[in-house]
Amino acid sequence: MSDKYCARHKEKGKELTLERGLKRWLEAHSLVQILEWFDCVETTTVLTPKGAQRWSTESIRRDELFLEMLGITH
Repeated sequence: MSDKYCARHKEKGKELTLERGLKRWLEAHSLVQILEWFDCVETTTVLTPKGAQRWSTESIRRDELFLEMLGITH
């Protein structure tokens, strides 16, 4: 297998994992909770270990994927 194929396969795996995570997140929250999640007025820095786990790069990417799927792009 070529390196290009392996890289593409790995990227698709990451995207699938992200989509599964988004699906679980959507299933675990009501529409009101989802809308409240995006109802943010300012950016907040979280400095606690628990906060770092909750607001990780993965959740940011999940949020971006959700907005992309809704047709909202930046």
